[in-house]
Amino acid sequence: SYQGTAADSAGAADPNAKMAFEALQDFDFTVLELGLDGNVRDRMTISLILEGQSRKGIAYGNGNQVLNGQPFLFDITVNSALGELLRNAQYYTSQKSLTDEVVKQVTAKRLEEGERE
Repeated sequence: SYQGTAADSAGAADPNAKMAFEALQDFDFTVLELGLDGNVRDRMTISLILEGQSRKGIAYGNGNQVLNGQPFLFDITVNSALGELLRNAQYYTSQKSLTDEVVKQVTAKRLEEGERE
């Protein structure tokens, strides 16, 4: 089941997204397929196929009709410079570690100088 917070903002923006996230909260999968294609140093296509049905009733439309056991097929594809994204995340992580170490040393130095006074 999907229990993330993205559902709230996506659901407020689009009723179809709200319905999809409601279905994913209690979902019986018959197909779960993940694919990666491309060059990790360049662009990658990431695909996700989820097929199954919702176990709970989902409100639909203005009349709040309830769909019980509704089948769903989610076919999600993202094309991204995955390698660049990972390098940027690694750079940020290493920069954060460096910054944390500098702050730690400066704080220790100030405490040391304070003890001498």
